[in-house]
Amino acid sequence: MKRHAITLLIAVVVIPFCAASAQQALYKFKPNTPYKYSLELKQEQVQEAMGQTMNVSVDGTVKVSMVVDKVLENGDMHASVTIENALILAETAQGSETTGGELKGKVFGFTMQPNGKVVDRDSIPDMGEQTGEMAQVMGGFTGLFPKLDIEKLKTGSTWEKLSDDTAGTGDTQIITNRKMSYNVKATKPVKKRDCLEIVMDGTKETAGKISRGDQDYRLSGEGTVNGTIYFDLAEGLLVEISITDKNDTVVQDPNGGSMKVNISQNTTTKLEYLPE
Repeated sequence: MKRHAITLLIAVVVIPFCAASAQQALYKFKPNTPYKYSLELKQEQVQEAMGQTMNVSVDGTVKVSMVVDKVLENGDMHASVTIENALILAETAQGSETTGGELKGKVFGFTMQPNGKVVDRDSIPDMGEQTGEMAQVMGGFTGLFPKLDIEKLKTGSTWEKLSDDTAGTGDTQIITNRKMSYNVKATKPVKKRDCLEIVMDGTKETAGKISRGDQDYRLSGEGTVNGTIYFDLAEGLLVEISITDKNDTVVQDPNGGSMKVNISQNTTTKLEYLPE
């Protein structure tokens, strides 16, 4: 996976959900009780540069067990997440690469507000080559818990959300502007639970720069995002969320050089609760 750093950087999917009041407890995880989830990622990407085309396919599955081990005075919850197994398969022109097995048994932690907003992530110890993979799993898992306004979670309710997010570190900065709409459908039985079905869709525009060594590249793109959330409101439990992100991006030399890469990408992500 290290060979595809620029691919994975552009592939990061950060979906903005409607922010909620911190006083409203949307999530009601029981302390010291394990909650098992499966995280699935499928990505197809086509890169075109200098008259050549490169196809990249990434398929990953991670199963985790999450336990809220501390509830702070302000109601925030600290959770420890144990990776039970992980398998990530990347297919490129250079061949296949399988990773993830070394993450089994590894633990990461984060702090979440009762509305679903992740306010802190524990530091990841140096794991050598697996450090980056661990960071990707942590970001992928924690980034999929939706932040929702509990007062709007009623059948037939609709709302829109405008947001801008900045990602990257150092000289690499990517700004994404999104316009998302949400629609609460009827209650549906999912995994023997009565869940609200929340449908979301929207558009996004991306701009920024990527630094590689002494060279900076300009990035611009646009795309669409849609997905579905199934939430057990009575129990305060995320049962399932699935997201499809389609994006067309251009990376080029800002000084007018010949370097230009066109990237088309389709990513589907799914987080699913696994009942005991």
